[in-house]
Amino acid sequence: MTRIFRSALAIAALCAPAYANAQMASASATGTRTYRPADLIMVNGRIYTVDDSRPMVSALAIRDGRVVLAASDGEVRALAGPRTRVIDVGGGTVIPGMVDAHAHLLGLGSSLRNVNLAGSKSYEEVIARVVERGKTMKPGEWIIGRGWDQNLWPVKEFPNHEALTRAFPANPVVLTRIDGHALLANAMALRAANITTATRDPEGGRIIRNGDNSPAGVFVDNAQGLVGAAIPDATEAQTRSAI
Repeated sequence: MTRIFRSALAIAALCAPAYANAQMASASATGTRTYRPADLIMVNGRIYTVDDSRPMVSALAIRDGRVVLAASDGEVRALAGPRTRVIDVGGGTVIPGMVDAHAHLLGLGSSLRNVNLAGSKSYEEVIARVVERGKTMKPGEWIIGRGWDQNLWPVKEFPNHEALTRAFPANPVVLTRIDGHALLANAMALRAANITTATRDPEGGRIIRNGDNSPAGVFVDNAQGLVGAAIPDATEAQTRSAI
């Protein structure tokens, strides 16, 4: 059995549905033992416990899908019974199981706090969804949304900010297109970003303009950064809430 395979088995064992990372830390910190034999024992490893007082041990025991002890080889072997499966990790690394190897947790949480505009069939519907969210917002608070797609609307051109501005005279509003390559901002957001008729298109971006060259409210690709730079960073409380 190769070291890679041994480590894979060890990690897989930690991915049992009932497993929680805190249990490994708790077992290590308390040293709690029970003499009912463990179902699985791993020894001779580099096992990360998620316990700052004892961050690494060489062995752990699992019973009923839960870590019951993370300690030395000798201490853990004491929980072995006639039916216990023993895995020699061979010096390999064992970590708490990861359900998803690539997850944008904060991004997902933040998106759930924003206005979902996906599937909106018209610019009017976009504004109506934002208005509904605006009922819970204070004047001056930024309203963020994403998901509009003008290709689903009767008029398939980029929208103008005027209707959005009329609906939200007291809140800056920024609504990102579904593909992330464009955003729509109302007048208050434009003022916060100091965007005027004189603002130039950045390299790799474009400001959609009215006939008099004033910004129509839509910013494409790199031009989005002109508005995005004005959006305040999330507070610690907002970040915690999103997570």
